[in-house]
Amino acid sequence: MVVLFAVLTCIPSDDAQRLLISELHRVLKPGALLYLSDLLLQDDQRNRDRYARFAESYGTYGVFETGDGAVCRHHPRGWFTSLVAGLETIDTRRTTVTTMNGNTSGGLQILARKPDPSTGAGAGRWGLSRVSRMSDEGPD
Repeated sequence: MVVLFAVLTCIPSDDAQRLLISELHRVLKPGALLYLSDLLLQDDQRNRDRYARFAESYGTYGVFETGDGAVCRHHPRGWFTSLVAGLETIDTRRTTVTTMNGNTSGGLQILARKPDPSTGAGAGRWGLSRVSRMSDEGPD
């Protein structure tokens, strides 16, 4: 299993994110799992202001700089879905997290598996099939 916990937030470039996921897809064994947890675009005024402030500089809405100079990125839900399109999504859930700065942010978690051609499209060697939502928060 590979775990990406707030990793994509630290990689602001589309191309660099695609390269990372492509490399993970290459090295994952068939049937292996990928757990991705990261932050979605936020809808509060503070975040909307900083997304707008840095959109032209970085060419992507959702990229911003922190007070200590780090360049970070929040993502639309569809971006995560497109990144893991080559994997079988087992489950997703929305989360609410507290950031390192004490702010509340919405996130998304995806559990996906690299397809195993030897087992067909079914449950695969992990014995996992598509399951109901992991969260009580309702559908995404």
